[in-house]
Amino acid sequence: NLIRVRPTHLLHGTEATSLSDVISDQNQTSNNVRGFCIELEGSEYRVLPMAKAEVKINGVVIDSSTSVAVGDIIRSDSEEFQLIRVIQRG
Repeated sequence: NLIRVRPTHLLHGTEATSLSDVISDQNQTSNNVRGFCIELEGSEYRVLPMAKAEVKINGVVIDSSTSVAVGDIIRSDSEEFQLIRVIQRG
């Protein structure tokens, strides 16, 4: 199965927040505490680093909007986040 599976949640520590909530919260607050934004572009999610924040995806520093997938690890300053897929049944 080579189709890229879309993540559904952003895991931070032991808490997972749905990506739709992450995106709507970003749009409502002027100060982004994470150092990056998550955007839905077409059918894929992208991570956009904010000014003055060093953001890494799987250990690689990014400086522009970058496509992400399930399992990717995002580090911003000393905080770590992971994109996961939550399966809900029923």
